[in-house]
Amino acid sequence: MSAFDDSTSLGEEDISSTFEEQLYAQRLLPPDLESNPDLRWRDICKTETFLPAKYLISPGEGRTRGKVRFVAISDTHGLHDKPVSSVKASLLPEGDVLLHAGDFTNVGSAKDLANFAAFTRACEEHFSEVIVIAGNHDISLDPAFYKRNKERFHHCKQQQQEQEQQQEQQQQQQPEHFINSLGPNTVYLEDSSHITKLGNFKCFGSPWQPEFGGWAFNLNRGDSCRAKWDLIPHDTDILLTHGPPLGRGDLYLPHNNRAGCVDLLNVVKTIKPKVHVFGHIHEGAGCSSDGVTDYINASTCTFSYRPTNAPVVFDLVPSMNEDEDKE
Repeated sequence: MSAFDDSTSLGEEDISSTFEEQLYAQRLLPPDLESNPDLRWRDICKTETFLPAKYLISPGEGRTRGKVRFVAISDTHGLHDKPVSSVKASLLPEGDVLLHAGDFTNVGSAKDLANFAAFTRACEEHFSEVIVIAGNHDISLDPAFYKRNKERFHHCKQQQQEQEQQQEQQQQQQPEHFINSLGPNTVYLEDSSHITKLGNFKCFGSPWQPEFGGWAFNLNRGDSCRAKWDLIPHDTDILLTHGPPLGRGDLYLPHNNRAGCVDLLNVVKTIKPKVHVFGHIHEGAGCSSDGVTDYINASTCTFSYRPTNAPVVFDLVPSMNEDEDKE
């Protein structure tokens, strides 16, 4: 999947390139050497195994009896319905379960949330269920963060006090309203699990990631991150996080630094899910395996915010059918 497709302009109504350049300039990691993922990666990279993803298939590949097909996307940033989008509901590859690893809005606006909710309902015409988590751009779904930072992202003309109070009340209620507005077969996960209807695969979803430019669902590296990863059940089949583990699809521009979380990597290696799906780092889109777990950076948007990366498709065999599949 190309991460640098600049061939098509989205028009002036879309994301301001100047604004995005400013955001990317803020993505520098703290100089603290103890928490620096680049140094941690140098320590462990020689012990890491990189193999082709085991469960990955071509989007047009025929269905195999007894397998459940998953389609993974991420980081659509409110652009899922644009003319150049590779993830319009009508264009998505055939599958049973659609996974979205967060950043489905640009800055968590009510309009973007409503558009995404409509997108999930449209996707339910093609999938038995849709499973989504939030990302750092979905700021209004992190109420504590949004209360502190809403003026930084949502600049409005001065309003009367009563109007401001009404707006604040609506914003405080927004996460619940958004969840209720999703399609009836869409599941929103936040540090929680869901068993898929087909195959009974246990999927755990978490929106958190290490500090990254002062966005929503950001945590300090170390204890704060570990506390969240400790919530992941040991029988998880599919792990859905917004941020990547260290060393897997986590290199970001302009200097090719690592943004991944070493504690998340350690938990993945302990729990051994079949698949770990994430996004966050657009330029890291792609797949690999360590021989046990497939790692999928399913970012739809490229580094320059073009929603043109193809969805990632993979098949899993339910545990009851694994022996039969091996024969």
